[in-house]
Amino acid sequence: MELEIFVRELADAAPKESDLRKCGLSSDQASDFIRSYFCIKRDRPLPVGGGTDQVLELLRKWDLSKVEIGMVRFPDPPVEQAGKIYIGYVEADPLVMLLDSGEIVVHEYGTKEHLLWPVAKNGSKLLEALLIAARFLEKTGIGAIDFNDSKVAQPFALACASAAGGDRYLDFYRMLLGAE
Repeated sequence: MELEIFVRELADAAPKESDLRKCGLSSDQASDFIRSYFCIKRDRPLPVGGGTDQVLELLRKWDLSKVEIGMVRFPDPPVEQAGKIYIGYVEADPLVMLLDSGEIVVHEYGTKEHLLWPVAKNGSKLLEALLIAARFLEKTGIGAIDFNDSKVAQPFALACASAAGGDRYLDFYRMLLGAE
């Protein structure tokens, strides 16, 4: 996925402040929520190793420290360590790119690489899946879709998993979108 397309489409998925205010958020809360859909272009790229994967390129060129897609966050900067790059978090659990395969996974916090979920075949596929998730979560954020209705979330989880690389990744997106 082209980085500029991801950045633009994520911004386009942001809810309108008026819709968030109707749901009971204050102006400050609505502004914070909306900001979580915006990547900020860096003046100078970060010196992140690990190759040319699209998610690494995005993290090099764009500040995603305010971006939050459900429980997925991308605090600055990514850290390379022992054959993997820590690119973000899912709640407190590390979101990791495995350098030997390019696969994105979630390891359980505080354990020695205990796999919680495989997330995406590579960074480009992760970005595609996260856009689908962001659009769904925007609709739940403004009350257009009931987040507690797992039947409604299921098709979105399937679409995310397909974009991420297949059924291997479905459990993660079921969890992220509440389709469990």
